[in-house]
Amino acid sequence: MRHSHLGKLMLILVGLVGALQLASHLTSRHAIHDSLVEDAARELRIGADIFSELLGHHATQLSTPSRMLAMDESFRQAVIADDVTTINNALTGLASLLKADLVLLSNNQGRLISPQRAAAPRNLPQDRASRVDYLILAGQAYEIVMIPVPDTGQNDWLVVGYLLDEALVWNLSQLTNLDVSLLSTTGRDLIASTLLPEQAKTAASWLANTNHSSEPGQAVAEGANFLFLTLPLSDEVSAVLQLPMERVLAPSHALDRQLIWLTIAGLLLAVLAAVLLARGISRPVTALANAAQRITSGHYNTVMAVRGDDQFSALAKAFNAMQGAIAEREQRLVHQAEHDSLTGLPNRRVALLLLEEAIKDGKPFAVMALDLNRFKEINDALGHGVGDQVLGVVARRLATNTKERDLSARLGADEFLLLLSDVDTAQAIHVAHRIRDRVVQTVELDDLHLNVEASIGIALFPEHGTDGETLMRRADIAMYDAKQAGHQVAVYQPGWDERHLRRLSLARDLKEALINEDLHLLYQPKAALRDRERIGAEALIRWHHPTLGPLRPDEFIVIAEDAGHINRLTRWVLKAAVQQLQQWHREHLMVQLSVNISASDLQDEDLPGFIATLLTNAEVEPQALCLEITESSVMKDEYQGHAMLARLKGIGLRLAVDDFGTGYSSLSQLKRMPVDELKIDKSFVLNLDHSDDDAVIVHSTIELGHNMGLEVVAEGVENRETVMLLESFGCDMIQGFLLGKPMSATELAVWARAWLEQPRIGEQSLSA
Repeated sequence: MRHSHLGKLMLILVGLVGALQLASHLTSRHAIHDSLVEDAARELRIGADIFSELLGHHATQLSTPSRMLAMDESFRQAVIADDVTTINNALTGLASLLKADLVLLSNNQGRLISPQRAAAPRNLPQDRASRVDYLILAGQAYEIVMIPVPDTGQNDWLVVGYLLDEALVWNLSQLTNLDVSLLSTTGRDLIASTLLPEQAKTAASWLANTNHSSEPGQAVAEGANFLFLTLPLSDEVSAVLQLPMERVLAPSHALDRQLIWLTIAGLLLAVLAAVLLARGISRPVTALANAAQRITSGHYNTVMAVRGDDQFSALAKAFNAMQGAIAEREQRLVHQAEHDSLTGLPNRRVALLLLEEAIKDGKPFAVMALDLNRFKEINDALGHGVGDQVLGVVARRLATNTKERDLSARLGADEFLLLLSDVDTAQAIHVAHRIRDRVVQTVELDDLHLNVEASIGIALFPEHGTDGETLMRRADIAMYDAKQAGHQVAVYQPGWDERHLRRLSLARDLKEALINEDLHLLYQPKAALRDRERIGAEALIRWHHPTLGPLRPDEFIVIAEDAGHINRLTRWVLKAAVQQLQQWHREHLMVQLSVNISASDLQDEDLPGFIATLLTNAEVEPQALCLEITESSVMKDEYQGHAMLARLKGIGLRLAVDDFGTGYSSLSQLKRMPVDELKIDKSFVLNLDHSDDDAVIVHSTIELGHNMGLEVVAEGVENRETVMLLESFGCDMIQGFLLGKPMSATELAVWARAWLEQPRIGEQSLSA
């Protein structure tokens, strides 16, 4: 009887142990399954982030050079003139530079120019904002960037793209450890896939019949079970990231086998010692379920304790190994999403998060925006490979010259961000100069020795902002101020936001003013000291802003240069000046008019033809127009500058070197410049009657000019004594307030006629 009860008890205990084991097995299996599926879904989402970041990187690579070509004046003129050869050459060069698979010029009026004979994208946008899109063209898929070509009057777009092909999806697959497929949304056809051909055929079937969503889902077709995530790239192209469920659930198979053996072992031991075995089995099974639940929740730091060398220990080891592998893979993917792949530094998103954390801490800190000067010249001259190496060297120098508690990050291109903890303004400036001195050291790459320069802008918390975006923006503003002013380091000052916004507003308004011709010219008279019949004037541009009133030329001209409007501004001045010359000459007033041109104008290959056309249409002799250039503008690109001056001289224009004595050209360079006159800067003339040093400089400059066969003009003449000295030195012409301040065209005509009727200069005319 006792044996019967004992047997029943043993059966009950064994049954209870078995049921417990089975329940634990099912619970663990379910938890593991959910954990693995959730991890796989997380892996799909991280893969989607990397996928989007790579495509965004492609778009950035395409956008910047393409936008530069679209804004290039020569290219725009070729587009307006429908110069197919020039456009094709430019497109071919852009394709070669970017290694682009597609490059073309197109519009909604039917224009299509492409050296690759590509098809035009349909439904070009009507607005003028740049676009990134993914299209099917001639049966192939492309990631394209559409850049508007401004002011052609034909809604032209520059279209540049990379082919979405097998190479791309294999690259993405290696980065994400996922299968990647690209699908034609309209035709439901596979464009490219990393799946095996049989799997790709199956995938095409269920992709075409599955309702896609922004969340990971499962699909089954013809025995193939996949976990997938759809990324709609455009109306025509979708990307699908895939994980075979067989691979997702592979780690659970070994655990299943171990759990089965564990259950069998538990049942056998329960026959001998049910109570002890029940207690011995329940604890590790509970720990196993808890561990599975922790993995499901995404917690990987708690390691299961391993005691002994039994099946539960092996299972715990397997759990620990699986947990570690999942944590390592997730950490690697997160690191790739949060760090710059080139330098290894944190990216903009992470930098902003760390800034917000520092703000919550409440302690003062400094944000520095560091930008390399003329880095584009390195990329253009030596290639992006060398540029990337330079960025890597700079990143390492920044990392080694910041404290452990500080942050260095790459924001993009050649701009870096640094966060310095517990510093005031003086300390931040000191550290900025120290860091800049370390960065600007020569970079040695094989046989290359490159000089790297940098500008740094500083914004301080909480003085200059209480949120990360504001601090980063104001550090950027300070950096651009340092760059434009030629300083090494600049600290943000109150009001610079308004100045920055004012500059942006004026750049926009100046473009409208050029279109609406809201500008006007004033004329400052010039006169010869010996020949009364020779009179001239310098054309000076003025802008009366509708809301801000009169603006200083040095303010809006600098804005025009920074915004890329300077060539259009110069052409407007030249057009207005030639029209005024035409009017004066019709009134038998023979005035020689001078116009200033910039360094950027010397890069405008179409400028000589434009001026020649203006003069021909107005029937004005070329000698009536004098172009004034500074020494420094020619020296920015000496070869191009001399070549352009020769072309301008070739159409009969007079050329003058303005502000002579303030530049840095040598006499040998001046001798090679095909100019007709020198204009002595007014800084040497204003105090000529009181300064012996200025008198020596001016006298020597006049003799130098005459010895080189040049006419000499003195600016800044304001009194009779200065005129007498200049006449004794042999100066040819004068200009300044003594003759007259800048005046309208009508006033200049009145002044000129009165001047021609006065006695010889130096007598009654200027002796009163």
